[in-house]
Amino acid sequence: GVALGRGGAIRRLPPPHLVPRLMKFVAFPASVVASSGNCLIMRRAEMEQGISLQSENGSTVADGRRSVVAATRAVKETVMSRMALPVPVVLLPAIVMNLPGLSSLAAGVSVPLAMYFTTVSFGLGLPGVVAYFPQFSSIEVSELEPEFQNLRDEKGEHIRVLYFNKGL
Repeated sequence: GVALGRGGAIRRLPPPHLVPRLMKFVAFPASVVASSGNCLIMRRAEMEQGISLQSENGSTVADGRRSVVAATRAVKETVMSRMALPVPVVLLPAIVMNLPGLSSLAAGVSVPLAMYFTTVSFGLGLPGVVAYFPQFSSIEVSELEPEFQNLRDEKGEHIRVLYFNKGL
């Protein structure tokens, strides 16, 4: 839907000579919407039922009770990472291939060059994005539901931060 709508708008609105250059950017918003929407749909139950929380040493806390607040944050953070993932793979090659000089190359040269830029940006950009959005995240206990407010560690000290697996 997003690709069709954007593609149709691009074909109608700008001057005809810009259409081929602008069509290269249709895939980015389409992939962001599809990936983010998929994450929200697939993890809806998790947001309703909550996720387990862990202490700093990785042990489950609160007898395995689940936090809806942490689950909602986990899904939001995953959606943010899903929005960033297509940047190096989809958006950067489109930008590079639209630079003056590269956009006017013959198809026999531009297609292999675009494949090269996509491969390089995938190989370098994807690990960077995954590193920027780690799989585990933390949350202040004060932001959680009341049943997590007075947890104590093995030493009897108040736990101030808990951790959760937000996924990739």
